[in-house]
Amino acid sequence: MSTSVYPYLPVEQRREAEAQSTANELSWLLNSLEETLLALRIGLEECATLLAPVQPGSTLVLSSPRSERIKGHVTRTLSLRLRSHAPLNLAVASTSSTESSSTTLPELGFPLATLTALRMLLQKSLDCLDMTHFTGPRASAAARDSAAQFFASQLRLLQSFLQESLSILKGSSPPLTSSNSCRPSVYEAAAWYSEESECISFTPELPSAVVLNVNIHECSLLVTIRVLESCAQQPTLGSRFLTGIGAQRPLEHDELNKEFTYRGESVRVKEKYRVESSADPCLLSCASKLEALERTVLGAREALRVVMDLEQKTELKT
Repeated sequence: MSTSVYPYLPVEQRREAEAQSTANELSWLLNSLEETLLALRIGLEECATLLAPVQPGSTLVLSSPRSERIKGHVTRTLSLRLRSHAPLNLAVASTSSTESSSTTLPELGFPLATLTALRMLLQKSLDCLDMTHFTGPRASAAARDSAAQFFASQLRLLQSFLQESLSILKGSSPPLTSSNSCRPSVYEAAAWYSEESECISFTPELPSAVVLNVNIHECSLLVTIRVLESCAQQPTLGSRFLTGIGAQRPLEHDELNKEFTYRGESVRVKEKYRVESSADPCLLSCASKLEALERTVLGAREALRVVMDLEQKTELKT
């Protein structure tokens, strides 16, 4: 069904009326976006509150779905620090015998880079909102168009910050879209062999062949323990014989037979264990709020695209 106005308006008069209607709609949209930006600010402040350094924090249970060799608990006392009690019973091979190592994570806590990056992204998002304002409906046409372009760029930047924040909480890489592919990521998870763990202390000390990493995965804490051996170390004759007859089998994992450079030495990962904690309620709530905020930003960007008659881009797709 279609409607038409009769008598028909002259072409020039119709174009002027369309331009005026578009200008009025754009002014109304920019004014309404002020309320949207206020709601976004409130949501981001709530996310920052969930990561605030408050006591007693979140105590999470550490467990392994396939092995009961590693169990314990971890407490996120601050937004940037962890403390835990997790005995590690690992069969660390030595030249003479097989020893069992029981180690407890530090009671005083240690910093977690992922949470530091998450708080930095939230602060950058708030700074982005502080810079976004509209002068009002009495602004000139040039100022209105400039404000609309600025709003569009700021919302695109804000969406990229929210996507990176969600990627940290989910433990995945941020999606490569045109909105953030040309801008370097604020946070990139470092490889385990390039991370420095001198700031983490253990009681008693970890064996030199054991490397422990803590990351965030699906709003839970993921602890990865690796037992390393030097690439220069050759298997003994007895080990080869036991492997040949099938009496001894290497522990299979995704990094088996791969060489890494760790602290200037070529090493292999002999054993690898992944232990995941229960979901952190604060991180779960933060992720839910960030997903809702991202949908709000996406809707605002789509509204601007329609009113400004911009070409639809793949970056607006979820």
